[in-house]
Amino acid sequence: MNNIDYDRLRNDLLNYFSSLAFTVNMAAVLESDRVKKASQSELVSIALENGFDLEDYTIKILKY
Repeated sequence: MNNIDYDRLRNDLLNYFSSLAFTVNMAAVLESDRVKKASQSELVSIALENGFDLEDYTIKILKY
């Protein structure tokens, strides 16, 4: 899982839960706190639980 842009993933998860907090329910605020404190493996788990495609966050390495 080292080839994942964790900063971008964390930012997108925070944006996702922030928007849910205002449109659906306030429980998403708790998830935002969870994302802020999450380790890299926890971020991956949270993303998968919420239907994020990790392929979108994979850092592509070009080989010549």
